[in-house]
Amino acid sequence: MTFRRYNPDKIKTGKHIFYIQSHGLNAGKPLKVPIPNSWEIDTDNENAFEICFVVFNSKILNIHLRGSVIPFLCLHDYKKIIIPYLKNPIDKDIGKKLETLQKIDVAIAELDNRNRLYRQLKNVLAYELIKKLNAQY
Repeated sequence: MTFRRYNPDKIKTGKHIFYIQSHGLNAGKPLKVPIPNSWEIDTDNENAFEICFVVFNSKILNIHLRGSVIPFLCLHDYKKIIIPYLKNPIDKDIGKKLETLQKIDVAIAELDNRNRLYRQLKNVLAYELIKKLNAQY
């Protein structure tokens, strides 16, 4: 498992790569898509993203936020908190719940894609209608 500052110029290799927001009120939030102020986590643990999501949602990272204007989380502090969660073996019940979180993420992505397609269809139909309306006048 490696933690490093996100660099868009470096090529990503690894099984499970995701990102953690390091600055702002959502510092510690796991992300599928990188942002400029984030860390890259490369791990072999297939449930690492969901575990990081659960830790972020629990709000235990809030006490480690620093900064008065723009809050941020130090990578050292984040590692101290998250590594024990990632290294502990996962029992069957927790594993099933983490898989459910993964399935929910997939379902949300499918719904987002479907909504995007419906918006595109709506725009195409509106464009066709305006062409027909303009042709009548």
